[in-house]
Amino acid sequence: MFATSFENGFIHKTATLLRQIRTVLNVDTVNFLVLSPDRQCFELVASDGLEEKIKERIKVPVNRGIAGQIAATPGPWSAEDLSMLDVFSPVLKTGIKSAAGAALRVSEQTVGVIHVGTANQRKFSDKELLLLELAADRLSSSLEGAMSRRRYDSSQRQLDRESAQLRLLLEINNSLVSKLNIRELFAAVSASLRRITRHHYSQIVLFDHKINRLKVAALDFPRGKGLIHEGLIVPCQGSPAGVVYTSRTPLLITSLDKGTFPSDTTDRLLGEGVRSICLAPLVHHGRALGVLSIGSANSDAFTPADLEVMTQVTGQVAIAIDNALAFEKIEELNERLEKEKQCLEEELRAEGVLNELVGNSKTLASTLKQVHTVARTNANVLIIGETGTGKELLARGLHQLSQRQDGPFVKLNCASIPATLLESELFGHGKGAFTGAVNKQLGRLELADGGTLFLDEIGELPLELQPKLLRVLQDKQFERLGEAKTITVNVRLVAATNRNLEQMVQCGEFRSDLYYRLNVFPVHVPPLRDRKEDIPALVHYFTDKFAREMQRPIMHIPKPAMERLVQWHWPGNVRELENLIERAVILSSDGVLEIPPMHGLCNPESGEIGQSTLNHVEKQHILRTLHESGGLVGTSAGAAARLGLKRTTLYAKMKKLGISRGDFRQGQAFIARNGGEIS
Repeated sequence: MFATSFENGFIHKTATLLRQIRTVLNVDTVNFLVLSPDRQCFELVASDGLEEKIKERIKVPVNRGIAGQIAATPGPWSAEDLSMLDVFSPVLKTGIKSAAGAALRVSEQTVGVIHVGTANQRKFSDKELLLLELAADRLSSSLEGAMSRRRYDSSQRQLDRESAQLRLLLEINNSLVSKLNIRELFAAVSASLRRITRHHYSQIVLFDHKINRLKVAALDFPRGKGLIHEGLIVPCQGSPAGVVYTSRTPLLITSLDKGTFPSDTTDRLLGEGVRSICLAPLVHHGRALGVLSIGSANSDAFTPADLEVMTQVTGQVAIAIDNALAFEKIEELNERLEKEKQCLEEELRAEGVLNELVGNSKTLASTLKQVHTVARTNANVLIIGETGTGKELLARGLHQLSQRQDGPFVKLNCASIPATLLESELFGHGKGAFTGAVNKQLGRLELADGGTLFLDEIGELPLELQPKLLRVLQDKQFERLGEAKTITVNVRLVAATNRNLEQMVQCGEFRSDLYYRLNVFPVHVPPLRDRKEDIPALVHYFTDKFAREMQRPIMHIPKPAMERLVQWHWPGNVRELENLIERAVILSSDGVLEIPPMHGLCNPESGEIGQSTLNHVEKQHILRTLHESGGLVGTSAGAAARLGLKRTTLYAKMKKLGISRGDFRQGQAFIARNGGEIS
């Protein structure tokens, strides 16, 4: 109602004045009414003495009622007996018998009335009528000020709304400039619309030329039940979006009903609780692309002003969507080319004998050629390569290609088992051979009889066990721990190491005769940084592997992500790549592989990529500290104290890293020979 739009301060002051008038004139009611903007009726603004339920109903035409009589009278008006007048007023139903009043005029125009009433018939004196006339003049001034403020507030609100609309259009325009993905584009539009128009859901419906039907392309419905969802087919006939799309005309629906829009989409909207919708077509260069719409659970939630805003917004959005659709077509073509490339890479991978050793680089091909060459023989093989390069896979492949492929493939990591237990694990033990040996146990050598034994990290094999292994290589014989019975086996030995065994031989940490027996046919496995052309194939291989295991389909690997992977220096080699891809598959969503941040042991710009393994860095640090301490280890100024280690711990690390006392006493020459620097 118009009367309820006045500010509380004006209503409060008016009510106070009416209360004073009622007291002075000793009347039962005092009422203040204003003329509506269309000048068709009077509406009650304030009253003193009327019941609340009567106040709510006082709204009478200008040509009827007490207010109309007062407005038509140039001066004060009074009636001693209202029953004698042909008037209509809700006030009469309260038992009022006599009334008097005066009109409120501004610039000779009637804007309202004030009148009083009594339950007993009474004639009002001239003095009382003059008081009413003065009160009307005072109220006229107050009303004129209130109406001016109301007009100002209305203009200000309109100005604020227009400013907000302009800001919205500018914000949407700025946000759409860099958006070439429809979902990202829609997210920006939806966020902007929410700041200016209250709604419960928004969506973009686009025409899909592949199926010749409308389809929900993007949706923002936080509290939706799922009846409306992305990918939903929307009929062009009978649905609100279909009507707007075909007519290319904006539409404001104040109360959605199935009779006007007879379609399954309407049932879904009503099922979601949507009652009013504001829709505008997306048209660019005379071509209809789709429809942008917002909806509310409330009826009459949107105004024509909202529809005008939507129409202005869709003009910009249509341009952005047209660009996004063109970009999607380009992306589809690129993806098709990428898939064709993947198929070719998969074919190349399938052609390899060793399916798990993925790649087609020249360095890897050379390594595999060596494996093929030696596989059909019974010669011992020493596989040399950094950690994570796939030495075990190469050993397995060698076994599969050999004449022993039907025999067992048994592996043992010499670094993963304590030296005290390694002999029992490798050669087996008899019952009672040592405390806790309650049963006889076959060693890995016996288990590998007729097949291949793969000893990983062979450089960690203790010196005291090396003669026993040498005897197996020479005579194919050994004894279990705690037994005198000689056991003969037919085993092919494949060993692997990431250490420099030749250097260990020079340091006296590895037997030369065992080294020569192992080094019959050395196979060098190239680090991943030396075969970067294999990285894309490895990425696809591991992605497919983990995607199947986790049931998280990965349909696309972005080109920038692949470039990052190719450029990385991979200090951990293939194992690092495998772990990274597994983590990436876990973190990925929407079928696109997301590569997490990568951290390495060295700076690829330092020029030391080729030798910056963890062991190498640790070795150089120990050598540098030994040089600074003058070769001393155990004193208070020795290397152990400087490194914060026990003397025995440092000796153990030196032994593991191939550092002998004679080496570090040679100072700079030895460190430089091992690729280090003294600062």
